[in-house]
Amino acid sequence: MLFQPLGAPARRCFRAMLVMIALYVLILAGQAADAPGDPDCAGNTAQMVQCANRIFDRADHDMNVVWRDITAALQREDRQWNDHREPRLEIARTAQRTWLAFRDAQCAAEADEEARGGTLYPLIYIGCRTQMTRQRIAQLRSLSGE
Repeated sequence: MLFQPLGAPARRCFRAMLVMIALYVLILAGQAADAPGDPDCAGNTAQMVQCANRIFDRADHDMNVVWRDITAALQREDRQWNDHREPRLEIARTAQRTWLAFRDAQCAAEADEEARGGTLYPLIYIGCRTQMTRQRIAQLRSLSGE
């Protein structure tokens, strides 16, 4: 047999290497799009984590801008209808708080599965949070009719 199947530890190591390569490519792509010429987006793991945090902070800021628009619109609607139903703003706040907790827990689980507390953990965790935040921005925009 030319190739033998990999055991569980080798598969985990191989998967971690693939994740690291994918994250590095994403960070380089993010560097080009989000931080052109930023020397912290390449280099050692700490520099890559700093860069990934900046990219996440931009996505988080963008989500907060969309969220402010949505909450303003919901406040206007709630004042207009002023009936016995639970205010839509409170329903939306509960949903957003629940989503934030889900995002963080989901990303922690994914990072733990892939890196088991190793040096890749923060990159996987931050990358996951960024990706999910960008997806949430799209969801919020579609809910608001943007």
